Amino acid sequence: MNQICIGDDVLMAPGVFIPDHNHEYSDVNEPIVEQGLTSGGRIIIERNCWLDYCSTVIATKNEVVIGRNCVVGAQSIVTQSCPPYSVLVGNPAEIVERFDTVSGTWLQCKKS
Repeated sequence: MNQICIGDDVLMAPGVFIPDHNHEYSDVNEPIVEQGLTSGGRIIIERNCWLDYCSTVIATKNEVVIGRNCVVGAQSIVTQSCPPYSVLVGNPAEIVERFDTVSGTWLQCKKS
């Protein structure tokens, strides 16, 4: 409905889902099918990323950018942008590791 941009050399496992909008659900008395769609947002998946089995990248509003060379773990749900060279897992997905290009090492990230 909005825009989904997928960079060069992006790999996707089976079952990956990338919606740029969702179903509206603001009136509990009306059938969801009759409530229309959310405005959603734009999704950009930069080059050389890997989206593992049944992962989801969803833009419920604004823009979600997955920086280049990122890995999204199996069954993870990405709802926010992330910097390049990140490894994301969970629901909602969080960064668990990030490659530091200055030191050339992987840095562990705290999960909240």
